[in-house]
Amino acid sequence: AMNYPSLVAVLVLLLLPVVSTFAPFVAPSRRLSITIARSTEFDDSSPSDSSDESFEEQQEQGDSTAAALASARDRLLDYVEDESSECSRGEVETLVTSLVESSRIFAASEKTQMSTTPLLTGSWSLAYSSTDSTRSSPFFPCFTKAFGDSVSSQIYRITDSIPSGIKDVGDAKQTFDVDKGTLVSRVEVSALNSISSSVMTTRSTFNVDKEGPNEATLNVEVGTTKPEKSTVVDKLPDLFKGLVESVPGFPSGMALEAVKKGSGKVVFEEVFFDEEVRVNKYETGKGDYGGETFVWRRTSFGSDIDDEGEKVWEF
Repeated sequence: AMNYPSLVAVLVLLLLPVVSTFAPFVAPSRRLSITIARSTEFDDSSPSDSSDESFEEQQEQGDSTAAALASARDRLLDYVEDESSECSRGEVETLVTSLVESSRIFAASEKTQMSTTPLLTGSWSLAYSSTDSTRSSPFFPCFTKAFGDSVSSQIYRITDSIPSGIKDVGDAKQTFDVDKGTLVSRVEVSALNSISSSVMTTRSTFNVDKEGPNEATLNVEVGTTKPEKSTVVDKLPDLFKGLVESVPGFPSGMALEAVKKGSGKVVFEEVFFDEEVRVNKYETGKGDYGGETFVWRRTSFGSDIDDEGEKVWEF
């Protein structure tokens, strides 16, 4: 059995190549066409002689709330993807609050509580993070739960201080499959001015705890963490390359559970998602969702193929 100091050492080694001080990543500006689902069900309690008028009034109200929702979403995306200025966390939180409120008003006007959770399926690229972008991965809030705020903060400060050039972080991406209950989180990492690079990949499973129109609560359980697509490994002879790539990922979820029971799991609050954008927060150690905010741009609707055309569901 792995003893406590050894476990800490292994986890720190996993952290070193993937954590850095990282200004909010700006995703490529690419708008997808969007159609907001509309309900055609209306209250049948209105008098029959005014049914046409009632229908028209509700239709106008629905159009108004749909327009407000689309406007709130676009304001958020425009702000976080504006390369001309640095994002203010306070302004992002204000825009997120406005988006969530607009979404709930729209749902109420449509008189529907239909779940839209299947819309999570697909690939998402991080457009904004209120903290280091790597911490959008479920591994990091779980690591913090296992070792506590004090210890994890000290480790993050050390790894964050590694200068650019020695270590750099690229895109952060997540791919969901709601039907299979799987989540793959990836962060591109390079070292020594890109002499070597890899994609640190954490594979997790999840179940939907609560859901409603354009929002859901997910119980996420971390499975494995492994560097993939390594340029160093690519330079090995095929025999050795195959052996290295066949090594299973480090069972980071089990290791975290060994440190502290329950720390291999985290709750993700998907406060908004639709065909184009997703906003989520993760539960902090105090059981609230005020910790960090992540805004994602959809890059693919596929459930088993990522935006680079490669399979992602091989655990």
